[in-house]
Amino acid sequence: RDASRVASAERLALSVPRARFETFDADSAPIALLPGDLAIGLHACGELGDRLVVAAARARCELALLSCCPQKIRAKAREPLSSVGQSAGLILPREALGLANLAAREQGVEVSLACDLEARRTRFALAWWLRDKGHDCPPGEEMRGLNRRRARHGLAAIAPQAFSMRGLSAPTEAEIARYDAESRVRFARIRRLTLPRTMLAPVVEMAIVLDRAAALVEAGHEVRVVRLCEATVTPRNL
Repeated sequence: RDASRVASAERLALSVPRARFETFDADSAPIALLPGDLAIGLHACGELGDRLVVAAARARCELALLSCCPQKIRAKAREPLSSVGQSAGLILPREALGLANLAAREQGVEVSLACDLEARRTRFALAWWLRDKGHDCPPGEEMRGLNRRRARHGLAAIAPQAFSMRGLSAPTEAEIARYDAESRVRFARIRRLTLPRTMLAPVVEMAIVLDRAAALVEAGHEVRVVRLCEATVTPRNL
């Protein structure tokens, strides 16, 4: 959607004459595919994955899709694409879709697992603090306008900017220390209570993948659902 990035891609691809880039909003503009096309969605998030499936089914073209972040939808819930999904009532609210992005791993993503968990605790502390300040803070809202990687640097690194963006007075060192300490106790409890969520994550993800596969089968496609690579490469690999 960013014209400057498209221009940069065109410059980088000057030696590849068949590569063409367009400024395009795939969330709203029609995806016009032809029967001879191969549509590729490499970690196509949420709604985009569904739109690719519908467009490929309509065009009877080939599709290779790795889905990701299924909760990134504009509606409050995801409606099934397949008739079998519809008959099963496979309507998943956005909050449940977020489960599919969880992945139990022995290693962290980009950094160590310990660093990942500390960043999650920091985000939990910030969200709790913002709610105490009277701000509505659904999951993920605490990092609005902030790069998620900044959470790795601790509460003191992200709280001032988060407060400033919401018109709140700057937090004091004493407040930061208090929420940082108390969040450690609360987050430890929450981690123990989230085991069922971790167990449900692959079930939710597989339900979405199979619903998309069923929609393509119903449109006359031959479909294979496979694990493309090891989870160490990417946990979003179905």
